[in-house]
Amino acid sequence: MRVGIDVRSVRADASGPGIYTYRLIRALARRLQGESDFDFLLFHNGRAVGLDGLGPNFVPVRLWHAPGRRISELLFEQVLLPAALARARVDVFHSPVFFAPLVQSCPQVITVHDMYYFRYADRLTLQRRLIYNSILTYNIRHAFCVITVSEFSKRDIAAMTGVSESKIQVIYNCVEPCYQPRPKAAAQQATSKRLNIPAEQRLLLCPAGLSWRKNIPRLLAAFAILKHRHGLPHKLILTGKLEHSGNLEDNRQLKELATSQGIGNEVIFTGHVDENTLIDLYNAAELVIYPSLFEGFGLPVIEAMACGVPVVASNCSSVPEIGGDAYLAFDPNSIDDMVEKVLRGLGDAELRARLVERGLRRAAKFSWRAMADRILEVYRRAVAQRAPAAT
Repeated sequence: MRVGIDVRSVRADASGPGIYTYRLIRALARRLQGESDFDFLLFHNGRAVGLDGLGPNFVPVRLWHAPGRRISELLFEQVLLPAALARARVDVFHSPVFFAPLVQSCPQVITVHDMYYFRYADRLTLQRRLIYNSILTYNIRHAFCVITVSEFSKRDIAAMTGVSESKIQVIYNCVEPCYQPRPKAAAQQATSKRLNIPAEQRLLLCPAGLSWRKNIPRLLAAFAILKHRHGLPHKLILTGKLEHSGNLEDNRQLKELATSQGIGNEVIFTGHVDENTLIDLYNAAELVIYPSLFEGFGLPVIEAMACGVPVVASNCSSVPEIGGDAYLAFDPNSIDDMVEKVLRGLGDAELRARLVERGLRRAAKFSWRAMADRILEVYRRAVAQRAPAAT
C-alpha cells in the first residue's frame, strides 16, 4: 500500500500540528520496522526537517514551493500535490494539518486538531476566514475519514460542519518516549546554562505558546499577584515565539505587559526551544501551568506529566478529557482561581506527590504504538473501501 503524507509542517520551529506530524511519521516508522506492506511518500516544500533515518519505506518527495506566501501554500496544496499524488498512484493520502487537495485521485484522510478557527473566526483576517470556511469545510465533508485528537474536538467538528460523528475517529496524540523524569539537579544545571540564571532559581513553566487563546495576559496578572502579594520566589518561564502570529493578534506586547505589572525581570521568554531543552525545562520546573482558553488536545499537559512534574491547568475544552484526575484544574477566566491553584500546587506536598503519581500513569496511556496502530487501520479501511467488490 502506498500512502502519501503532507509533511510541510515538520519544521525546526514546529508547534502544534507540525509536532503532531513529526510524531506521526516517527511512530509509523517504529511500528513498521521490518514490515513491507506500507510505503510512504512524504511530500514537503524543502523546509521540512527530521525526514532522514526513518527507514527504506519512507521516501521524502520535495515539490517546488515559494516560501512565505499563502498563495504558494495554495499552489502546493491544490496544484502540485494532487498532480504528484496522481503520478505516484498513491492509494491513500493523509493530511495531518487540516488542508488537503480539493481534487482527489485517491481516498483522503484528514486530521483536524480543533475548530479554533471556526469558533474564533473574528480573530482571523478576512483572507484566512474565507480559506478556512471554504476549503477546510469542503475537505472535512469529502474526506474518507476525519481523524481528530479528542472527543471534545469530535463533537465540535460534527456540530460546526454538519458531518456525521460516525465519520470522525478519535485517535489521541502520543507522548514521545524521551519525555520522562530526569535527575532534577542535572535539569536545573542545563536550564541554568541555557537561560543564564542561577541553578538554584525556582521555576514555574508555561509551555503553552503565546497566541491569544493561550491566555498569557491573565497568567501574567496572576503571576504579578503571586510575586507582589505572596512573595513567590519563582521566575516564570514562557516558551514559544514572541512575534506577530499572522492572525489578528500580536503577542509582542506581552513583554510590555509584564514590565507594566512590575514583573518584567521575573518572566523569561525563551522563544522556540528544541525538544531536549523543553524536557530539561519540564524537569527543572516545580510546577507546570497551562492556562489555555481553548484546546483540541493539550499536548504539554501530558508531556509534563510524563516528566513527573505536577500540573495545574484549565478546566475547559479538551483539557479535562486529556488530564483526567491527574492535574489541578482552575477556571482560566478567573485570575484569583489561577492564583489559588498555583499556591496549592506549590505548597501542598501530599497533593504534589499524588499529582506526580497520577500524572505518570496518565501519560503512559498516550502511547506511540496505539497511535500508529489505529492510524494504520484507518489507511487499510480507506483502501479496502476503494477496492472494487469481488464478483
